[in-house]
Amino acid sequence: MQSLTSPTPPGPGPGEFGLLKEAKRLAAVVQHGWRVIGVSTLICLLAAITYLAVTPRVYQTEAQLLVLQQGGRPLNVANTDLTRLMEGTEDYIPTHSLILGSPLVIKRAIDRIGQRNLPSLLADQDPVEAVSKRLKVTRPDRLAKILRIEYRAGDRGEVVRMVEAITESYEQVLEEAFQKNNSSTVIALISKARDELSQELQDLEAKYLELRRKTPSPIAGGEGRSFLASRLARWDQAANEAKIKSVQLKRQLELGRKLAGEGTELWAVAHAVSQLGGDTSSLTAILSSSQDGA
Repeated sequence: MQSLTSPTPPGPGPGEFGLLKEAKRLAAVVQHGWRVIGVSTLICLLAAITYLAVTPRVYQTEAQLLVLQQGGRPLNVANTDLTRLMEGTEDYIPTHSLILGSPLVIKRAIDRIGQRNLPSLLADQDPVEAVSKRLKVTRPDRLAKILRIEYRAGDRGEVVRMVEAITESYEQVLEEAFQKNNSSTVIALISKARDELSQELQDLEAKYLELRRKTPSPIAGGEGRSFLASRLARWDQAANEAKIKSVQLKRQLELGRKLAGEGTELWAVAHAVSQLGGDTSSLTAILSSSQDGA
């Protein structure tokens, strides 16, 4: 018969002996040099506490703006082409990003708050440049129509006030540049054209009545019609055309006022007026001169 015995566990190998030696050596070092280690740890803690106490605090706040520019596509009031909705438009987000960080917007924001209410700017000789360095305008995504505004300063309330002031100044600049100027220009031009056409119609009616009063006797022409009748027919046709133009101009004026009130761009209003058969040479000239000046 064979006796069954439990196998004896293997002893520690060379690797385990090496780990034991390292552990003993480390314990000996700690036992003999614990004072040095304790002093070094205390010095590091004191240095960290001093750094945190001396370093000034910096607060950061951010806001996101959804930018939707009206009038980005030419208006087509005569024909509705659904395929125009699929056309790509120009990317205007980088332009608005530069406007947000422009010195004009920043200066208006500082004036709106008051430099004395901005503690971090009291020691700066050029507050606009100082705000520009602390302001960051980014676009979260390449295709997003969103702008992110980030501002840093040493005061918690200052960062909030500055971001709000920059946003309000940005909206004010856009309103002055793209809405009020275009609206007043369009309405002024259309009103001037309406007044000129009304005056022309009155002059034609006065000449027509004066002609009928001065030439009562008809003189026959080559076609059997009197010269007076032919002239009266031409005057009557001119008067009718002037009345038609007056009606068209009233429609153009109503459309221009409606589009200008909605903040539509000047070139889009000119395109819409041209669809109604209006003369947009003055509008086009003003638009070209504004683009050349920009």
